[in-house]
Amino acid sequence: MTGVYSCTLLQIERLIGCTVIDRVSLWKDESGKFYVRYPVKDKYELSELSSGDFADWLWTKQIPIATKNGGTEKFPLRYFRGKVQELVASAKYDDKIPETKLLSRAGYYNDKIYLCLYSKAHKVVEISAQGWNVIDESEAPVLFVPNATASELPVPQHGGSLRLLYDLVNLDGDNFRLLVLWLLAVLNPSVECPILSINAGYGAGKTTLTRFIKSLIDPDNAGELAPFSKEDDLYAASSSRYIISVDNVSKISKKWSDIYCRLTTGAGAVKRKNYTNNEAFDLRVRNPLILNGIDFDPVFPDLRDRCLFIRLKQPNERKSKHELEERFNAIRPQILGALLEAVVAALSNTKYRLERDIGFRMLDTAEFAMRAADAGVLPFTKAELRESLEARNSEE
Repeated sequence: MTGVYSCTLLQIERLIGCTVIDRVSLWKDESGKFYVRYPVKDKYELSELSSGDFADWLWTKQIPIATKNGGTEKFPLRYFRGKVQELVASAKYDDKIPETKLLSRAGYYNDKIYLCLYSKAHKVVEISAQGWNVIDESEAPVLFVPNATASELPVPQHGGSLRLLYDLVNLDGDNFRLLVLWLLAVLNPSVECPILSINAGYGAGKTTLTRFIKSLIDPDNAGELAPFSKEDDLYAASSSRYIISVDNVSKISKKWSDIYCRLTTGAGAVKRKNYTNNEAFDLRVRNPLILNGIDFDPVFPDLRDRCLFIRLKQPNERKSKHELEERFNAIRPQILGALLEAVVAALSNTKYRLERDIGFRMLDTAEFAMRAADAGVLPFTKAELRESLEARNSEE
């Protein structure tokens, strides 16, 4: 969707004196703000239409005008910074500009889920009840905010199995099933995602597991995060990540318990642009969250109710970090593909309903995973998943 017939795009062409419709697209979000996507070298930039960044780009793209004395001249930058305000005014009455939603890594829009690979090839995975496909980012009806810290996801592969993940991680059957439930919730932003609480003794591999499961969906190049001391630091981190993982948590105060609950539900009114250098984006903070620690045990009820507790086993034999990472990277595309197949099965299995209350606060999340298990695409049954959830409740 490029807004080919948008009169505002035609105004941009006249403004710089050349054709840009095939490389520039205009959009408006649910709040009525206008955004423009435009090429810069080998990638696309995204800015609010009225931003100085877009005005700067227009200035560099203008074709010089011939002067009477045989030379050429360009309009000054301030001219373009004034003109973009006129473009915004024009866009308000332009019914050819398509609506969209701004996302960071993953999001739900018009009954479909979109997962950005943040690749040089600009690829996005589109997931629906009919299946999943890798498409060009320009074909998606959503916009992904450029992210300097996001690492590239591999192109997922069909034919994988979550058994590959089970064979890699140091979890028993109950804990593995809860992990799969959490991963499915992360990939379906239309349901509320529980907080994943990873509890393990020294040397059990909690940091390695955290890194692996985050890298399945939202890898980044910034490394693990230490426990936060300031709320602003958390929101700054959430502006450049979809999944927030906090390493080596020992205890959580009532204040931070409430903050983490708001982060996972999106209940706060905090806007991401307040915590980044790019003032062009205005996104609501709502992130999946991982907390790990040695004997970490959240004591406040609201936080406990939102947690899935995963406990690692002590490994029978230790493998080197390099060996584990090499194995994980080799099978990551197949695991991601298997997760996507499970999401598709859950989206299409709309007739399934929970047979009884399982004592889990986030029933829509549990039901979504149960739908996938009911469809037979997971390496366990819905009865086994229910037992694991009920076992979680009895252990609290």
